Amino acid sequence: MTIQDYDNYMLVRYEDSRFDSRTAPVFRKTMNARIGKKIAPPKAVILDLHGVNFIDLSGLGAILSVMQPVQKKTKLLLCGAEENVRNIFSVTHLDSIFKMYQNAEEAAKAVPMTVN
Repeated sequence: MTIQDYDNYMLVRYEDSRFDSRTAPVFRKTMNARIGKKIAPPKAVILDLHGVNFIDLSGLGAILSVMQPVQKKTKLLLCGAEENVRNIFSVTHLDSIFKMYQNAEEAAKAVPMTVN
């Protein structure tokens, strides 16, 4: 997993083909540490799932648990998900909570700009 910070969002590239009970704890720990270090959470977290071909309830739970503490200030945008992963979000109705984009560039355009 690689994480890049931008002015108003954080881009997280998930680099494993599976998001499951084996990989979810690492995601949760890394993200909680990273978001917890910030004085102010980013306006958005873009989670790039390109290359993930399997996600289970552990993966979904990790995403929800990371975003729950910052949900009022930070929007989660998903991108790059393959059809079978998008179907899991659809079946669980999480697609009504998290907006999906084709790629990170498209998701970044949807992030609200910071007003100074």
